[in-house]
Amino acid sequence: MGKNNADYWKKRFEELERINHQRGKSFVYKIENQYQIAMDAIEKDLSKWYLRFSKNNEISYVDSRKLLNSRELKEFRWNVDQYMEKAKNNIDGRWTKQLENASAKVHITRLDTLKMQMQQHVEELFGNYNDQTSEYLNSLYTHNFYHTAYEVAKGTGVGTNFARLDKKMVDMVIHKPWASDGKEFSSRIWENRSKLVNTLHSELTTAIIKGDSPQKTIKAVAKKMNVSRNQAENLVLTEMAALSSKATQDSYRELGLKKYEILATLDSRTSEICRSMDRKKFDMKDYQVGVTAPPFHPRCRSTTIPDIDGNITGERAARGEDGKTYYVPADMTYQQWKETFVADTADVGKLKSLFNKGIDKKLKLFDKELSIVKNTDARKLLEQSKERVKIEKSSTKRSSYRKGTVYLAKDAQTSTIAHELFHEIDQTYGISEDHMISEQIQKDYQRLRNVARGYGNSIEDMLYSRYQDAFTDSKRGIKFKPEYRGISDIINGMSQGKIKTGFHHDVEYWKRENALEKETWAQFGRILFEQNEEVMDLLSELLPETTSEVLRILKEMIK
Repeated sequence: MGKNNADYWKKRFEELERINHQRGKSFVYKIENQYQIAMDAIEKDLSKWYLRFSKNNEISYVDSRKLLNSRELKEFRWNVDQYMEKAKNNIDGRWTKQLENASAKVHITRLDTLKMQMQQHVEELFGNYNDQTSEYLNSLYTHNFYHTAYEVAKGTGVGTNFARLDKKMVDMVIHKPWASDGKEFSSRIWENRSKLVNTLHSELTTAIIKGDSPQKTIKAVAKKMNVSRNQAENLVLTEMAALSSKATQDSYRELGLKKYEILATLDSRTSEICRSMDRKKFDMKDYQVGVTAPPFHPRCRSTTIPDIDGNITGERAARGEDGKTYYVPADMTYQQWKETFVADTADVGKLKSLFNKGIDKKLKLFDKELSIVKNTDARKLLEQSKERVKIEKSSTKRSSYRKGTVYLAKDAQTSTIAHELFHEIDQTYGISEDHMISEQIQKDYQRLRNVARGYGNSIEDMLYSRYQDAFTDSKRGIKFKPEYRGISDIINGMSQGKIKTGFHHDVEYWKRENALEKETWAQFGRILFEQNEEVMDLLSELLPETTSEVLRILKEMIK
């Protein structure tokens, strides 16, 4: 029989949260130890540097800016070689590039060598910190997902079959941003690294200008390291709470639960928001980390419990071949439950189906629409591109193409798939990189400007006066109808973001290398896929040179 007593659920999930908190504290201690190791190394290098270059424990800023002699330069390069060996797996290659540039220099100041030594220790610290945090969050999510299901099974007495979580899919979940700023934990870690490097360099320079002793300099640096360490602890504990909550949410959904309840840890340290949310109930469809589910603030200790009215006997309950429901014995251990209800392998994986929900249906519709695209060159290239890429759900509100994967936003249209695939085609064949349509775009833009001058108007006014049927009047003013969004965006790019006719990118986007060529090519892909004759006619009329060249290139690519 299932247990509907709220006190039972409160007790079980408080215990689960207590275990998570203890694991989090243990991991934080590990991070603290890493910081201490880095600080010890920095202190050692600072002391050696002062001993080598200072007089009576003092060194002027002018002396610190003196160049290394040949022997010191040789020693510095030897150190840099060692740093480069350690930096081979640097996540973005940025530090490795800095080291390569430093190694090639023939003029290096004494102060620069110390700054590089300090940065090396910070790079090692944050590299380990990022890798260990990723590994820990992966383990935390998996642990919480299964243990939530186990506790519900024990409480209701009903078993539920699960596919074993796939590590790659868990990695996708833990790297999915959950906060309103759209940043995931790795981004925050690398931002904090850059801030710490800049702060330490600034602190060091200031100390030398002021003529501080090595002891005072070390103390100042240690203080900044402690600030960074506290930020790291806050980040880990907050990410831990968010991932724990996300794992619970996904487990509830797999179990088919409809409601959940907030459970706050009530003591003298409980925040006002957690007190106000305590024991509130929500529908699962409204589950949103940071809004209707914890964490509600940094170092949040609130959790959730299932709101169960009766046993789980629906579609998600495990059944035998005879159609009977599997029940969980009261004395079943977690390991026994896992061996009984968690499959050794997953075909598609429940987690993947949760993350990429709706993608398959959208791809089937895309394939259907692609099969009737009249421009055979565009159709063949899109088919080939689709074979080369992975298509997954975007973790943001925007669709994009990055490194062999098309990420689709929740409300993305099938034409957006074509748009992003044309970005892949561009990257594969080097269309924008080789500036194949740059000249034509510029000619068409100059032509638009000349036509507008003939009307004595701006390009926007000229377009509206000549092509009123392509525009609509909204609360935000006159703009192109949705079907003309590709044309609107291209013209926006031509003007470096100044001409806005409804659909456009941010001004900063157009400052990126080859952005106009990339987006023009991709918008042509969208328009050719949509096959709206009125849009294609207007495109040819407004951008005749570019249209002709794009169609020529498409034909050449298929030969």
